[in-house]
Amino acid sequence: MTNEEFKRTLWEAADKLRGSVSAAEYKYPVLGLVFLKYVSDMFDAQADVIRKHQLEASGGLTYAEMGQYQSAENPTDPKGTNDEAAAAKDPEGAPIANGARNLWVTETALTTALNTSYMAAQLSVFGIVVGIALLLTGVGLMILALAVLGGRFREEAAARAGITTKVATGH
Repeated sequence: MTNEEFKRTLWEAADKLRGSVSAAEYKYPVLGLVFLKYVSDMFDAQADVIRKHQLEASGGLTYAEMGQYQSAENPTDPKGTNDEAAAAKDPEGAPIANGARNLWVTETALTTALNTSYMAAQLSVFGIVVGIALLLTGVGLMILALAVLGGRFREEAAARAGITTKVATGH
């Protein structure tokens, strides 16, 4: 599938999903999508910083490139070994885990925790902003309703009292 065919397919799918939604109503899903894009970009930025530091600590090796055990031949080498016979042993004779590799596990857990906490904080701020916007919209609609209905009630009361509220313009 070419890039143009892919774009056309996506556009057709969007048209089907949109259905009869008017252009004025697009702002509701678009606002949410813009917010999610922002949060996603922030997640990526945080993860990149953590990943950069982890790569520096492991000498540029990723989790998959490191052995499960600490090497007996060179214990400070983050590459380690997957061979139990070549692994450094603890006092009980069991192979010692590769600490540099275990840092990747910690990094992944930390990234997940940070992303979850960041998402929670951003969602709460977004919820507060949306709540304030809805509150202001409600107040504005109430003022508009009072202006329209209040004017109509004054005209009706004036008409019952026999008072003219319309000003002649001379046309």
